[in-house]
Amino acid sequence: MNKELTEKLTSKYFEMFHKDGRGDSKPTMHRNIIYCGDGWFDILWRLCEEIYAMRPKVLQIKEKFGTLRFYASFPEEYTERGWNLIFKAEEESAETCETCGQPGEMRINDGWRSVNCEDCFNKKDDEESDDN
Repeated sequence: MNKELTEKLTSKYFEMFHKDGRGDSKPTMHRNIIYCGDGWFDILWRLCEEIYAMRPKVLQIKEKFGTLRFYASFPEEYTERGWNLIFKAEEESAETCETCGQPGEMRINDGWRSVNCEDCFNKKDDEESDDN
């Protein structure tokens, strides 16, 4: 995810992305904690809104096997509810273009899985053809 969107998300939900909550500027992991395309930003924003009150600590967000993976820890009383919301967001990512956020589908290119709309998939395919 680009730097601007990452900053927007981690600033709004500071306590979720930083070890000690307010006032601590150290991220839970390294500086770049989000490894996915910009197209999933709205999914992540809604998920963070839904789980914020549960006081999770986000460990990592990434794409794996073509869909979103959101790793977090929750206080015990919120664990099941929190993971259900995360699972719902991960399912939504399977139908959302990771690049642009439009409706998409799982596609395989050279053995790599990704969720893309037709336009973004063709653009990637064209770019790869130009490289060869």
